[in-house]
Amino acid sequence: MPSVPADAERRDRYAAAVRQAGDTAYGNRPFYEAITDAVITVADAEQAALRDARRFLTRVMEIFSLSHADSYGDLFWRVDDGKLKLYANVSDVFAWGSADTEPITPGALIALERAYADLKAVNGEDFTATLYAARQRGQRPQGAAYPSGAHASWREVSALYDGCGPERALGIGNPRPAPVQEAELEQQAADADLRERYEAEASPWYEVINPRNATTSIALVHDNGELYLPEGPDALTVEEFHFAAARGKAYRLMRVDEAMAVAQAEHTPEAS
Repeated sequence: MPSVPADAERRDRYAAAVRQAGDTAYGNRPFYEAITDAVITVADAEQAALRDARRFLTRVMEIFSLSHADSYGDLFWRVDDGKLKLYANVSDVFAWGSADTEPITPGALIALERAYADLKAVNGEDFTATLYAARQRGQRPQGAAYPSGAHASWREVSALYDGCGPERALGIGNPRPAPVQEAELEQQAADADLRERYEAEASPWYEVINPRNATTSIALVHDNGELYLPEGPDALTVEEFHFAAARGKAYRLMRVDEAMAVAQAEHTPEAS
């Protein structure tokens, strides 16, 4: 793109051409002075538009460049009817196996700047295209497009992605959970396994806070649900046991050796 001449230089150049044409045609100085002003007004507007377009193109290319987001492969462009159009490449970001782009227009430059700045703050600039598009669409990326645990800032980037829209259900186009969701599912499975092992190891004996007098009594619950109350009904009745259990006042007991076995199983790494 040629450099823009200085304002005074352009006016002199335009004025000289108009004067020459005016002298040849009419010799009417006020007439060609007015024409010069009109030409300069139009030229100024055109030059301003060119300067704005150049600043926009330069800044977008800078954001995606090696010195900034280092994701120049995520910047696409095309020319339609002589007009250059820019796009962020987000193929496979919002749906599995998709070809997709998000337009980058002068009006959206602020959004692109914000996405880049937010990611730069957490050392995740290389995800600028995805965060920009997700915010523009108000939609989270698919789980597989989230950064993996190998990225130093995966949790921070994931949090920014999560802020773009509601959680997405797993299914066609989104077959895998995000790493944070996957970790939560794994933790839920581990908790369930621990509960099962606890239930298998736990004693059938309970300590019960008697609702009648707030004292504690012992009760044994058989596999068929029947109760054995060794202290007799004067200390605790069947009805009082059920009343206390329904309100979370019946606590399962565990022998020390059983508790140690469960704790050891929980903290022992699996053989590789």
